[in-house]
Amino acid sequence: MVSHTLSKIFTRSRFTVCDTCHDIKSKLEKTTNKMERKELHQRREKHLRQQNAERSKYYKLIRKAKSQPDQYLSIILDGMDQEKTRLPHLPTTPKSLSNAWKVQFNLMGAIAHGIGIYGFFDPFQWSHGGNYTISILCSIFGMLDSLPEVLYLQLDNCPGANKNRFVIGFLALLVQAGIFKKIKLSFLMVGHTHEDIDQLFSRFSTNVRDKMIMTLDSLMQCFERCYRPTPTAIRTTSVWNWSETMDINSIRNHSRPHLFKFVKDDNGTAIYFKKWSTDQEWTKCEGYLLKCDTVKKCSRMPLIPPCCEKVDEKVTTDTFSICKFYDDEVSGQWWADFFQDLKEQEDREYNADDIISSLKAKALHEQINQQPAAQQEEKEDEIAPVIIGQAPKKKPTRNLQTNDMVLVDTVRYADEWPQVASVLKIEETSVTVQWFKGAKTSQWTPASRRIPGKRGKTEAFTETISKSVIWYGGFSLTPGGLLPKHARDALDQYFDD
Repeated sequence: MVSHTLSKIFTRSRFTVCDTCHDIKSKLEKTTNKMERKELHQRREKHLRQQNAERSKYYKLIRKAKSQPDQYLSIILDGMDQEKTRLPHLPTTPKSLSNAWKVQFNLMGAIAHGIGIYGFFDPFQWSHGGNYTISILCSIFGMLDSLPEVLYLQLDNCPGANKNRFVIGFLALLVQAGIFKKIKLSFLMVGHTHEDIDQLFSRFSTNVRDKMIMTLDSLMQCFERCYRPTPTAIRTTSVWNWSETMDINSIRNHSRPHLFKFVKDDNGTAIYFKKWSTDQEWTKCEGYLLKCDTVKKCSRMPLIPPCCEKVDEKVTTDTFSICKFYDDEVSGQWWADFFQDLKEQEDREYNADDIISSLKAKALHEQINQQPAAQQEEKEDEIAPVIIGQAPKKKPTRNLQTNDMVLVDTVRYADEWPQVASVLKIEETSVTVQWFKGAKTSQWTPASRRIPGKRGKTEAFTETISKSVIWYGGFSLTPGGLLPKHARDALDQYFDD
């Protein structure tokens, strides 16, 4: 009953709407011409297919990083709505406190897929531009035990914080310094950027909505209790001045591509770009962003001193007034210590850090290169295993038939992997399937789902899907209900494509 009521209340999305979607919807509302409406519907379908393909690619890279963490690292960064992290947070506001100013905190969320979830909090002591984004990335790298060869990074399209020459230059620097061998930077379609990290923010927002939260410590505790797996809350204490230290060239026309790739060649770190992940070819950028001595210049990275301009006398006075109103001496003392610490941070002297060297020491491929020659030769001298019996059968290449088993990659069930189904009916562009449940190395059985309105009743979980999302088919399960070896091999190979 409650969920039904909420569905009536939230009849519109609370997120901003994509410009293209909004434009098409507005035109559909204004025209009754059949041809114009048909063209608009076709335009919308093409637009949604593209954003669906971009999202599907994002989840494919996540699965790749989770299945092979020694080779791939996938990270997404995004900031939360600032209105929800003002402190003290009151579930209801008394009339006498309605005009009270509060301390505004920023929350930058990060998910290192398969590794950890992080939330970085600060009272806007630094400008949230490229330096801030880069410093958060460095903090995440510093918490990891090791860094694999390939980084997949997903960012929001904001040009001030993410899609700028400093962030792009920093990623080129990571490749140039040998910390990663390859980096792929991705941006989802503008207006369609709400992903798994926004689910984290949603749970956090729900968790704090009806609570009285007086201090930052309490807010960070709420963050760590709002989600599973348990997130880690971190107070941001260091932002480095990458923008003034890196020696990089100017860059133009970088706002349109949604994907960038960074790899090293004979002349430096080459940058490639594509408009969409579905584009077949990468286009190489003209010239090189990094100048010759950039890595050397970044060996000692200066810190940006924090600034507390947003925590002025009015904010301080009103914060103490809220604590006094609730007779909360403990929180009042906490805020007194907090404000004093902010002042001391401004007067403190900050030394430069050698971030590049510390990150390079974590690079797995660098550790392998530094092994004794005998160990490297022993690894290179490996031979293929001896196989007794018949040679393994090749995967079938015939056309799909009813009752065939298929492997699917649809974004609708991105959290389920592998996606396995049996073909029931074949049309020209679509296929009706029976979904199966199981795991890569365990038994697969037909899946069922509840029948709406019939308590305790279930039915076979069937669905019509596009042929385009079927990427492997034409096989049968083993007598024990397992995936045959060639299908399991195909799953492993799929991550390498």
